[in-house]
Amino acid sequence: MDITELISESSEVTNLSPENSDLKKGANVHLLFHRETGILLTRKNVAICNWSQQTNRMNLRFPSIIQLYHIEKIDNELDFFQEFFPYGDLTKFEEYNYIGENIIAQFFYQCARGLQYLHNQGYIHRDIKPPNIFIDKNKNASLEDLENSTNDPDSQSAYGNGTYAAPEIYKEGQNTKKSDIYSIGATFEEYILKIQGDDDFKNDLLDIVSQTKAEEPDNRISADDLVSQLEELLKKNEMDSIINEFESRIEPCKNSYTFYRLDDIDGVEYEDNKYIEEIVNLVKN
Repeated sequence: MDITELISESSEVTNLSPENSDLKKGANVHLLFHRETGILLTRKNVAICNWSQQTNRMNLRFPSIIQLYHIEKIDNELDFFQEFFPYGDLTKFEEYNYIGENIIAQFFYQCARGLQYLHNQGYIHRDIKPPNIFIDKNKNASLEDLENSTNDPDSQSAYGNGTYAAPEIYKEGQNTKKSDIYSIGATFEEYILKIQGDDDFKNDLLDIVSQTKAEEPDNRISADDLVSQLEELLKKNEMDSIINEFESRIEPCKNSYTFYRLDDIDGVEYEDNKYIEEIVNLVKN
């Protein structure tokens, strides 16, 4: 895979509906290099109305939530300087990697923790689906596309996509925390059903999913319940390492770097750049 393919497949490019009240047009994504910290990041340019709501996202610091380092407002557009995911989204990751039951359980748990965090912070994601779950260099999953998220309880904008959207979104035209629960369950049900065989672990995962997809929103479990049940299942199957690894990343993430100046950020040169070479080798291997 050459660098052009890597960038086109890894960058978190999102098709944003032009008729949406918050997001006016699609996003352009560019790969950048921050000299001071030596990290790669992306700049995502979006025309957007709700400036204050987007700046609130700067306070979200959690391992399985995309890290937003800086926001620049230029006329009617926003530039998001945020975390880069070399493996791309979950759909792209599946093209190059075998996703067995351990990986599915890990990603499900990590995203459930991210959703729990968002809900506890008063946010609704509103668009959980495989293309909005991204995989980092250590093969950990994060919830992405938070431009559509809201911490406004009175927001009337409805989001969702096909089989991942809760039924009430089509009926009532409004997202809630319980519609997020439906979407995360529908997303991971798709991958759990691909697990070969019919063992107890697979069936236990599907039992948890069934509690996220109840027809009536009030009958669905909460994000807290989802995390609790997944942790119980992981411990039962001696997969505590997934929980422990996640816990070890929480405190460092709270102190992750936020950019207050942009003059030490460069566009990435594709040739003779050791950071690019490392990522290309990572994806190849």
